[in-house]
Amino acid sequence: MQSIPASRLRPLRDEAYDRLRAAILNGMHQPGDWLREEEISQRLGISRMPVRESLRRLENEGFLEHFPNRGSRVTEIQSEDMANIYDARMFAESRMAKLAAKRISKEQLQRMRKNLDASAQAQGSELARLAGEFNEIIMEACGSMALKLIGRTIADLAIRLRHKTHNNPM
Repeated sequence: MQSIPASRLRPLRDEAYDRLRAAILNGMHQPGDWLREEEISQRLGISRMPVRESLRRLENEGFLEHFPNRGSRVTEIQSEDMANIYDARMFAESRMAKLAAKRISKEQLQRMRKNLDASAQAQGSELARLAGEFNEIIMEACGSMALKLIGRTIADLAIRLRHKTHNNPM
């Protein structure tokens, strides 16, 4: 991770949170890895307070577990949870799609069509990125902040589970 530029527009805690969350989701920080405030602070070039706040937020969201005087550790997603994660995802996404179908704007519909056109030619990581964008449009169009939060949480769990099963086939 690179240091956070001084000419930032967002609070440092949000920048640190985004970088740490992305590092966990992309597998840079694996389950069981220790994250320590001082080390992260030095790596990002920021004080420990925004790092501490971002770590607490990640703990609240289930990405990390905190151990006093030791630091925070990336949590493990259990393989047994796979069916529950995908069941919850199907439920949340079907509800969001139903609401989005009723509430979608012309601009959102145009973005979806453009996305689908691009997806027809895409492969690999580009296709995965476009699928994520498509889901974001649906979450935005559904108009429910609660469903949007649930959908993102479930999607994050699915990403982490995918890394686990890719790195450790059952």
